[in-house]
Amino acid sequence: MTIKYSHPKRLLSAALCASAILCSHASLAARFQAEDYTAFADTSAGNTGGAYRSDDVDIEATSDEGGGYNVGWIEAGEWLTYASLNIPANGRYVVRARVASSTGGAMSVDLNAGSILLGELAIPSTGGWQSWQTVEREVDLSAGTYNLGVYASTGSWNFNWIEVEPVGSTGGGGSSVTFEAEDYDNASDTTPGNTGGTYRSGDVDIEATSDQGGGYNVGWTESGEWLAYNDFNVPTAGNYQFEVRVASGSGGVLSLDVNGGSTSLGEVAIPVTGGWQTWQTVTLDAYLPAGNHSLGVYATTGGWNLNWIKATPTDGGGNPNPNPTVTWSDEFDSIDLNTWNFETGGNGWGNNELQYYTNGNNASIQYDPQAGSNVLVLEARQETGGACWFGGNCGYTSTRMNTRNKKSFKYGRMEARLKLPKAQGIWPAFWMLGDNFNTQGWPQGGELDIMEHVGTNNITSGALHGPGYSGNTPITGHLDHATPIEQSYKIYAVEWDANGIRWYVDDINFYSVTRAQVEQYGQWVYDQPFWFLLNVAVGGNWPGDPDHANFSTQRMYVDYVRVYQ
Repeated sequence: MTIKYSHPKRLLSAALCASAILCSHASLAARFQAEDYTAFADTSAGNTGGAYRSDDVDIEATSDEGGGYNVGWIEAGEWLTYASLNIPANGRYVVRARVASSTGGAMSVDLNAGSILLGELAIPSTGGWQSWQTVEREVDLSAGTYNLGVYASTGSWNFNWIEVEPVGSTGGGGSSVTFEAEDYDNASDTTPGNTGGTYRSGDVDIEATSDQGGGYNVGWTESGEWLAYNDFNVPTAGNYQFEVRVASGSGGVLSLDVNGGSTSLGEVAIPVTGGWQTWQTVTLDAYLPAGNHSLGVYATTGGWNLNWIKATPTDGGGNPNPNPTVTWSDEFDSIDLNTWNFETGGNGWGNNELQYYTNGNNASIQYDPQAGSNVLVLEARQETGGACWFGGNCGYTSTRMNTRNKKSFKYGRMEARLKLPKAQGIWPAFWMLGDNFNTQGWPQGGELDIMEHVGTNNITSGALHGPGYSGNTPITGHLDHATPIEQSYKIYAVEWDANGIRWYVDDINFYSVTRAQVEQYGQWVYDQPFWFLLNVAVGGNWPGDPDHANFSTQRMYVDYVRVYQ
């Protein structure tokens, strides 16, 4: 088995590089903590937060990753300065700021007391004053030593840190490739003619852009439209970061894929950037197989402009841990009640489901020659069960089992080798709930769906549910399998760390989401242990009713569940 990891950005603090120089031999990033300013202007007297230092800047302890402090209670017109930003060479750099806001706002960044304006960063509504998100923009910088300035164009946002890094320095494995939006090879546009009237004929709407570097952007984007770019050559399989340059007055969503949608790379949330020519870079991390691909951009929603897409290797295709350690597994030679609980009942389970979950009557261990081992079998049967939510008894029985209060895990690779049922109204799932579910409930406790399937197709899904993104969650990925899912075992997995989560089926990374992307919708609640669940539901709001007249017993086969850390 090969495990592929996405690397978090490697940061070298100013303390390791004299005067916050962007060290050419290291990670090439200089970060300034918000509270370590060298000059300031604050409109209110005293430190409202009462922490760290005593002057008029308002500072409090932060709950962001890494701890420390943040500057808060920010009002329009206030500013902070950070001395000794050393830019070693002329070039293109990315400026990133870590922010939190319940309302949204804007900051501008400059050098040397405003003599060099680097531009404005739109601050989205992140979901709370301690719900953190990273915003960024690219700038062209000349070599030299500067004072870095942060100016509050509007108030009502909190500020944790700011960093400057050469573009393309986050990885160590190769060069970037950039696709200009207007240089597509294939496209589908819902309206006839080029509304912008520039650059080329056809139905794709193109206009001149005011973004850095000039040129053109694709605009007037409608839901369902797409663009494709040929000759995306990936010499070595590995993890890539996609940077997408967008502008929007209303926000939206796009998805990336390769080869006509045969491999989904994931969705990108587009923030409200402040205008149709106010540009911001959003990112997506994904694993790519080697080969010559066609890169696709699909408008999940409309209402945004696109300037370019850049793909950069983040690990050179290498595997940082070729021999990961199995820290826990259940190979299912028996049903271990020191590990698993059976949940029972016919309460509908929040989805108006039709089954009654039994206390182990629908679970067994069998030898399966196809798996070459003993396997756990979960059965959904058409038979009279216990009391049901709609009155009377349920007409189906099944199994739902979990490791709650017995086994839970934080970070790593979580996987199960499964053979799934495929029938109308059947809903098998392999998923996890956070330990905080015990005290905070759902969705505040967090849900990580590793595999779900409904109906008679060959599409499986992975998703997250949390505060601000539950139920019909926007954080969902799908994989349309090339072979029938009921005929063979497949490995369904997630790789999860403090920076994001990646979903796999066998060797296919079909969906990825970063912490920052989750925080565009609500709080990231995945820095806690989670416990496993396995179940087969019957009917309910998502899959619909089964074929009652022709129903046959449906089975999910589980070869093993393993955790690698």
